[in-house]
Order: sequence, then C-alpha cells, then structure tokens
Amino acid sequence: LSRQLSKEELFALATYASENNKKKDICGILLYSGNKFLQVLQGEEAAVKALYEKIARDSRHRNVTVIIESHSMAKEFGNWSMAFKDLTLDERALHPELSNFFEAKGEEKPLDLMPAQAMLELFRTTYLA
Repeated sequence: LSRQLSKEELFALATYASENNKKKDICGILLYSGNKFLQVLQGEEAAVKALYEKIARDSRHRNVTVIIESHSMAKEFGNWSMAFKDLTLDERALHPELSNFFEAKGEEKPLDLMPAQAMLELFRTTYLA
C-alpha cells in the first residue's frame, strides 16, 4: 500500500472482503503489518483469478505478487471468508518468516514456497485455532 491504514480503515476493509468473498464462495486469510498485506485466496479458479486481477489493478496497491499458485479442490480456509489479523511488531518478531516478509523493501520476494506454507500453518494454528 502507499500508506499505513488506520484501525477503522482496516476493520472496514476486512468486513468488506469477508462479505464480498462469501458472495463469491471465496475463502482465505489476510495478514497486515506496517503498510503490507499478505493474503491467501481459495475458491473456484475463475473467481479467485478475477478477484486477484481486481486487487492488482487497484491503484492503492503496489508490487502485487503471487507467491504460491495451487490448483486444489480442498479449501484449507473454508470456514473463513476472510480471516484477518493486524500483526504487531512483537508478533512479527516471534516468527521470522513473517518478519522477513513484512520488513522486505521494494519488489523483493522474501517468501519462497516452504516459508509461505509455514506461515499459513502458523496462522491457522496460532490465530484461528
């Protein structure tokens, strides 16, 4: 993002995403820290790709990048139309995979497949258990 969001803006965004995703049968998670998001979207391929394209075209976003693309029928986040967590610096410090991602500058891609999967499992077990 071009700027850090307020708590009110974050809440409104998470609420909008959750409601919109329910209508499209998309589920996932959204992590925020500083002025960066890390998001997982799952659902029917065409619906997810359409949503991704909308996000990528949004002028408020920069450096939108796909880290993992997988075609699976199983929804790992089926219960959450959009689970959301605003990570504190202390929470980031506890998890190097998250800290590396949120501290990276510019167009660096600090997450590869294994740390990204570890981050997803961490989110599932720590924040949504």
